[in-house]
This record gives sequence, C-alpha cells and structure tokens, in this order.
Amino acid sequence: MEAESAAAVATAAPVMLELLEESPAKNPRTSWVSPWLQRRKQQGAYENLMRELALEDTENYRRWIRMDTATFEELFDEVRPHITKKDTHFKEAIQAG
Repeated sequence: MEAESAAAVATAAPVMLELLEESPAKNPRTSWVSPWLQRRKQQGAYENLMRELALEDTENYRRWIRMDTATFEELFDEVRPHITKKDTHFKEAIQAG
C-alpha cells in the first residue's frame, strides 16, 4: 500500500511541477486607500480626521458617517453630556470628540 502511494506521488510530481511552471505569474495585489484613511495612524481615528474629512471630502464624510455634517454635529451635541467621562486623580479622561 505504501509503495503504491509513493509511486503515485512520484508519478504525479513531475506533472504538477510542469503545471506550476506553465501557470502565468500573478500580479501583486494593489489596493487604493483614501488619503484621509492613510493619515489615521498618524493623527488618530477621530479628532483631526473627522474635521479634515468634513472639510476636504464631504461626500466621503457622508458615506462614512451616513449623515451630513450638520446632522452629525446636532446629534453629537445631544449625546456628548451622556458619554463624556470625568477626570480622576490617576488619569485624564478621553474627551468625547
């Protein structure tokens, strides 16, 4: 039984190598990333990016947030008091927006 499987592998190996050599080389994948998303690591995900996105690319802002700037600001002003944390003796709280 082992001899049969070894013979099958020995027979199939050259055929597989030939097929691999004949297959066309794949192009490396490239991906396009929006400039404001590239700056996320440098500037953080919210503070500067939200402001920049609202000013420089309003259509992507609307797509990302799913609402226009005025509506987002109105909702955020309503929610801000409920989500804002207080500073402690040990650390400063992360501000809501």
